[in-house]
Amino acid sequence: MLMKRLTALWAIDKLIGTCVIRGDEEVLISSVVINSNNCTPHSLFVAQKGLHTDGHLYIDHAIDRGATAILHSSPITNPKMGITYIETQEVVSVSSLLAYHLYGPYPEEIIGVTGTDGKSTTCEFLYTILTSIGFRCGLLSTISIDSGNGKTLSPYRMSTPEVDILYPFLHECFVNKVDYVILEATSHGLSKKTGRLAHLSFSGAIMNEITSEHLDFHHTREEYIQDKLNLVRQLKKEAPLVTNTSFSCKKKALSLLFDKKQLITYSVEEPSIKSVIHTHTTDVTIDSRSIMVNGLVPLTYSYAPEVYLSNLTSAIALAHAITKKPIKELIKRDLTFSQMPGRYEIVYHNREVIIINDFAHTPDAFYHLFSFMRNIAPNYHISALFGAAGERDKSKREGLGHIASLYCDTIYLTNEDPRNEDPLALIEDIKRGFAKESTCKTFTILNRKDAIREAVSTLQAKHILLLLGKGHEKSINHGSSIEQWNESEVTLQLLREKNEIT
Repeated sequence: MLMKRLTALWAIDKLIGTCVIRGDEEVLISSVVINSNNCTPHSLFVAQKGLHTDGHLYIDHAIDRGATAILHSSPITNPKMGITYIETQEVVSVSSLLAYHLYGPYPEEIIGVTGTDGKSTTCEFLYTILTSIGFRCGLLSTISIDSGNGKTLSPYRMSTPEVDILYPFLHECFVNKVDYVILEATSHGLSKKTGRLAHLSFSGAIMNEITSEHLDFHHTREEYIQDKLNLVRQLKKEAPLVTNTSFSCKKKALSLLFDKKQLITYSVEEPSIKSVIHTHTTDVTIDSRSIMVNGLVPLTYSYAPEVYLSNLTSAIALAHAITKKPIKELIKRDLTFSQMPGRYEIVYHNREVIIINDFAHTPDAFYHLFSFMRNIAPNYHISALFGAAGERDKSKREGLGHIASLYCDTIYLTNEDPRNEDPLALIEDIKRGFAKESTCKTFTILNRKDAIREAVSTLQAKHILLLLGKGHEKSINHGSSIEQWNESEVTLQLLREKNEIT
């Protein structure tokens, strides 16, 4: 079992100055743990205050399970003998520091991918490109995980998991001698409030467009942008940063680079714009897109909307920058991308009816998906089924409703993850954004399965049904209960009931 003394974990970091330690400073630490149920002998338990619970309530439970050190912010009135108590108002940041020093060493080549939308897809594209040419890759995204033992679906709800998951994962990648680790770097993970990724240096980065999300956490759009830009601040010297030529925060990113030559730009459908990598479409259908990369290398893949082309192009650009390999070596004729759960996943498609499961959950993602569907299938009836997450960024709810009302013929409003908010109030927030000129029909059915059943029952020739917001997720959070969920499987089950499939 890996164990280090507490004093060894501080190293030269300044955060120790924020802490008051009672007990043995030489105590041996085997793990940093956020959930008391996971404590084992010599664990350091992080008594973290959350939105609905307080880790201080579980200190005794953690000690009963073997924890010998407690990181906390509130005073401990009855300290126990033999336990080391570390008091600080920077619990989250200090826990990140301790975990970073405990679980290392880590791989040298870590790639970060951030932006508002498309992070997971970009990670998956980059992983596929690099592994197809022989590199061993670690991957940690919303969708998948691979520490060097093979890719599987991620069991975690967080895209950038807590430090007690993140740093053991990175160490396992080191042990397995992966060439690159591809990390989905969320704004929460990059924020100084969590410090989750603060101790890493990145060998390359991709920044997708930054719009607006998670203002419940970041408070302002500028704070959100600055937290995203921490990825640039943590780039190594000479490490490439890949962005679209039209990236809205390009000037801010450039100002943070050691050298402007680090910036690698790409363009999509804009051959006249100077960029290192450019792609243009030669053919597109509802279920595939054929492109040319730099006017020379052809590729056909199954993610038809243009937004996926942007994600793919950025992945090609980063792979080219870090490997120095020619595009022809990166994009081989037999290169294929497997279906990502809940990412433009065509659940059902005959000649007349199409059902698509997509994780789109921001106004910008809605716009890109709906505009593509309306252009590619102008004579189809488009229905969308979605909701909005409770206890999350309220500012985007009206935007979801507005975009959907402009493009859809029918809208089914339902539960996404209401948590402890009133589900009907969530839906009213969405409705407030509906365009006055919209003529779409709207149905409110809170039970998501019932809503899908109703939507499926009305499908006719030349109908498209878009199931949005849940994507790959395996549960619906109702606050007092968690409902197990699989959007695609539920839909297929309801289609069987309707005798549409066998």
